[in-house]
Amino acid sequence: MTDPQERSLRDPRFADGSIELFAGLSMLGIGLCWLSDQPVFGAVLPALSIPIWRSFHERHIAPRLGSADLGSPDVPGMRRGLVLLCGLGVAVLVAGLMAYRGLVARDAAAARDLVAGMPATLLGVAALSAGLGFRSAQLALYAVPCVLAGAMVVALDLHPGHGLFASGIAPALVGAVRLARFLRSHPRQPGRLA
Repeated sequence: MTDPQERSLRDPRFADGSIELFAGLSMLGIGLCWLSDQPVFGAVLPALSIPIWRSFHERHIAPRLGSADLGSPDVPGMRRGLVLLCGLGVAVLVAGLMAYRGLVARDAAAARDLVAGMPATLLGVAALSAGLGFRSAQLALYAVPCVLAGAMVVALDLHPGHGLFASGIAPALVGAVRLARFLRSHPRQPGRLA
């Protein structure tokens, strides 16, 4: 477990808004890929966004804040978050499959609607897990718009891509605003190369 001082030094990685921005843009892109019937391309967006975010962070954020080698992250906390992610994901999947099976017998269209809301709901599970794993309430709160987007897809009989796209709006907007504020309030430190 990390001590409080080290934890406070780790918190700035969420203070600049860049993680939310890149996660939100990824989610928007995934939604657009699904809406254009190309979900395979959406699957690579998260993998591409991580190195792009890291490069962005090193080029634009670290020169403003500096950096410190804090050693290894809080592995037990991350492990709990990963276990929670897997457990909640399986629970949502099992609940969805059970509901689907029961609905198919009664109403096949309702069963399809329920399944259409699962991708956005699973993003909510991932957001909650990330928030718990990193001990960041703001990351965990992004689960709310994801679950609401999943419910919207089911209630309005929409394409799953609409829910995925809608899930990315809040983190992208919040991230963009926070990043703009951060860049304005933290000018580059003299003598630091970017």
